[in-house]
Amino acid sequence: MKSWLSVGILSMALSSVGALIAATYIEAPSDAPPSASSDQTADSEVSFRSPEAEQAMAYARAVQNGDGEAAAAMVQWIVQRQQRLQLESHDPTVIAQEVNRLRQRAVARTLENNQLRVEGVRDAHVFAPGTRLAYIEEDEGPDDLDHPVAKRVWIRVTFPSPMRALLDMHGRPIRSLSAGVTISPDGFVVKAGILGNIQIDYASLSYDWLSSHGG
Repeated sequence: MKSWLSVGILSMALSSVGALIAATYIEAPSDAPPSASSDQTADSEVSFRSPEAEQAMAYARAVQNGDGEAAAAMVQWIVQRQQRLQLESHDPTVIAQEVNRLRQRAVARTLENNQLRVEGVRDAHVFAPGTRLAYIEEDEGPDDLDHPVAKRVWIRVTFPSPMRALLDMHGRPIRSLSAGVTISPDGFVVKAGILGNIQIDYASLSYDWLSSHGG
């Protein structure tokens, strides 16, 4: 009887230790992108097909909400830039100023840049306040980038009104478009565009404003 009791107590103790080790193990390291699992904002009802899709949507929402700190922490080249800066400079003021600049750049919006070009557009003008973000699908992504790619996640972006919409190359307000967010194997957003990090499917551009307002 005593031996069974001892085994039971030992089993409970090992379970507690195992839970503590597991909780410590899954905590993201400082150089890992923020986890998307805690994001409970819009579109949380969508059942994503992969962790890459969740991360892409979390990035889109961070940019949309103007959260430069969160958005910058998810972008591969920005994180690498910050790491290099910490190795190259020992001046905390210089480091802080550059980190702040990168965070602001990740979510910056200007009137003159709110137009789609051949080279693309900055992410913040696509994932803008008031837009509706909807997961579409995933593919293998581009194979001509400098960094490995896990998946590219396509998001349908619908703008709320012509006055708040992204303009196309002819100055016309876009009703909706498909944007591709490329995710690396370690969960970062990979720069896949020229002006921005995302890619635009130009064939997906829609100008159907009348039907969206009931005719």
